[in-house]
Amino acid sequence: MRLPVVDAWNVTVELQFKGNAVLSVGYVGNRGYHVTPGGTNYNINAPTIVGFGTLTTNQRRPFFGP
Repeated sequence: MRLPVVDAWNVTVELQFKGNAVLSVGYVGNRGYHVTPGGTNYNINAPTIVGFGTLTTNQRRPFFGP
């Protein structure tokens, strides 16, 4: 399974004119890949029963901390 990845970036340019006037222009962008079909609403910590026999639900969670 590949984990979803999001790259985010932003750029801002400001120019100060004489006096108190300032011009500010910015750009914000992001790119996601390896996302699940239908969105990114996927619980990576969901328990599974594959190969674990009789463990409890919390013991089957891959990132469960005691």
